[in-house]
Amino acid sequence: MDLYTSTFQKKEEAPFENHIEFGWDAYDGYNTFDKYEIYRSGKDCNIDSATLLKTITDGNLNTFIDEDPLPNSEACYFLKIYTNKGLLGESDPRYINPEFIFPENVLFKNAEVIENEISLSWEKYSGYYFSHYEIRVQDQNENSAPKIESVKIITDINTTTFTDTNPPYVNNPIYSIYVYNIFGNISNLNDEKSIVETAFTRPELLDVDYIKYLSFDAEDQSFFFYLRNTKNEPRLVKYDYIKQEITAEAFKLPTSYTEVEMKLINSENGKELVFSQSDDLFIYDAETLNYKYSLAASYRAMGSFDYFDDNIWVLSDSDDVFTYKRDGDQFVQIDKKPHFPDHQGGQNYEITKLDKNNFFLSHNNEGRAIHYSISDAGEITNNGIKEIPLKFKYNSDVSVNTRSSYLLNKKRNTVYSLDDFSKTVTYSTPIVTSNFSKNGTEIYGTNNDPEVYDNHKNFKKEIIVYSILNKNFRTIATKGFPLYVTEDNFGNIISLSSGFPRDSYYDGYNGNVADMFVEIIK
Repeated sequence: MDLYTSTFQKKEEAPFENHIEFGWDAYDGYNTFDKYEIYRSGKDCNIDSATLLKTITDGNLNTFIDEDPLPNSEACYFLKIYTNKGLLGESDPRYINPEFIFPENVLFKNAEVIENEISLSWEKYSGYYFSHYEIRVQDQNENSAPKIESVKIITDINTTTFTDTNPPYVNNPIYSIYVYNIFGNISNLNDEKSIVETAFTRPELLDVDYIKYLSFDAEDQSFFFYLRNTKNEPRLVKYDYIKQEITAEAFKLPTSYTEVEMKLINSENGKELVFSQSDDLFIYDAETLNYKYSLAASYRAMGSFDYFDDNIWVLSDSDDVFTYKRDGDQFVQIDKKPHFPDHQGGQNYEITKLDKNNFFLSHNNEGRAIHYSISDAGEITNNGIKEIPLKFKYNSDVSVNTRSSYLLNKKRNTVYSLDDFSKTVTYSTPIVTSNFSKNGTEIYGTNNDPEVYDNHKNFKKEIIVYSILNKNFRTIATKGFPLYVTEDNFGNIISLSSGFPRDSYYDGYNGNVADMFVEIIK
């Protein structure tokens, strides 16, 4: 009587969960034991097509480990018992789903910072079904999910060291090591023995969680940042990217929330940083960021603004466009004209300066622009609707280059002529546009669009340079993930980049982790 094959079962409890091992009751019947046979078939569990894996002639040996299972495949196992009388019995198939077979962790032994490199070492994997090691790195985000990046895949089980010659642009990065088995399963992600924190720092990192607004000074090789630092404190600073240091800071900060981006203005009053505050414009000295005074308009809820020439400024609100003459710290209204008849509300009516005597007024919901001109005295003339569907996130999402006479609509990847406002070119690459080149014949951007690549998959450390004239593009490798790309007056391509992928520099959900820096591409 076969009392044995029914006991043929996979061992599930520790320490057997990381491999395929069977056990059964040893034969102790009246006849003379001959052998056990272990068979394996596919998930169809057909004994007739099964492969004989092992023959055991020692009756007391009642365990079996499959040392070489079918990779990435379900399987069925059978046990046959033979005595001197022939086949005593055959078990029912034992189905195995390998998705529940996980490799063991390995232990990090050391993490050493050597100049600008990080040397890691770990214990050799001692479990079953090894496929490869994976080294990952993450930031120090304690408030939300950390940013994680795969660094290295190692397929040699005997390799137990790795040197990261290009650590990420975050301070004190955390490394982790995982083991994959031939079934594609990964070791325990929460095992602290496989995680090590380093003492590596990068001095060029900005103490920034996110940047609300930025302005670029191509002549002075500086950025102006209105930001939140990693302590969630607001700061308005001037940053010299050549010296890699903050050279000025404003101690009087804006107090009102606004969607109107700050601007760097060069006028008869010198170079100034201008920040909209409800019905005022805060004026800062661009060299020192000392607060000078505010320019008050004669109405509330100021929208877009820009400077034109001879101390004339153009402002907008939800109903009208205005011109003002600046006299020191005073604004004197010159003219006022209505714009779109449909009241869209909000501070989303945008002024796009075309030259010293012409501008567009646009709104996302209008899908068109009004062309205005202003006389030397500041009087406004409405020149009619232009069917240019400008789209905005910030004011800077539409750029003008007077050298090439092009208008760039970044959100629609479209270039228009300033001569007759005709469409010059549309492009699909780059997906995300930053700026014109200085001469206006090329466009800088990236293909790192979170709306296209979910969870930042396929984000690349590169910028894309699109030629308007040739209608082609080239790529340039970068140290980080570019967020804002421009060119200074000395021929350098400048990128505000991040160490890990992120949606934008103004993304306010980075968990108070400093990972942004300015790099000079060439």
